Amino acid sequence: MKRLVKQVFEAPTYEEGERRARALMARFEERYPSAMACLREDLETSLEHLRSPEAHRKRIRTTNLLERLLGEGKRRTKVVPRFPGEAASLRLLYATPW
Repeated sequence: MKRLVKQVFEAPTYEEGERRARALMARFEERYPSAMACLREDLETSLEHLRSPEAHRKRIRTTNLLERLLGEGKRRTKVVPRFPGEAASLRLLYATPW
């Protein structure tokens, strides 16, 4: 199943990804109804990265950048027991001197 889903998300074009997804949903609708319903519901959003140039797709598709940002925020705020206000916490997160 993982290989088949990966083929959908790594399609060369949006239209091809949509075609592959529809074939996958038709094939496994009876066996995995809730998974196929979930895929059907979010298909357009899930394939949106295929509308971008191929060189940009991996960065758009993955959440690595977001995970890195959240991890850095957690690392920076962990050393401070309590912030005097929202502005102080934002200064630390954004590392601005004022």
